[in-house]
Amino acid sequence: MLVRDLEVGHLYKVREDRPTRINTRDGWLDIHVLTSKSCADLYKFRKNSVVLYLGIDKLASDSSINRVVLYKGKKYYVYFNVWQHIVEI
Repeated sequence: MLVRDLEVGHLYKVREDRPTRINTRDGWLDIHVLTSKSCADLYKFRKNSVVLYLGIDKLASDSSINRVVLYKGKKYYVYFNVWQHIVEI
């Protein structure tokens, strides 16, 4: 998924073709696709992991522009590499 293709208010899901690990820490959402077989055995496919894209938060304390999503009822900033693991519903 390309960032320029995102639309505010639309639902997107975490890709299901490979096992993924989703971390939420300190208000940030990070998604990693697991590459090794041993790691993949520990984590299951993340089915129905859906995020709602809320847009850009220009008032963030960080000097960079942060994109915001709603995941499991909580608002998170997302790391720049997350979009490669998200697909359109």
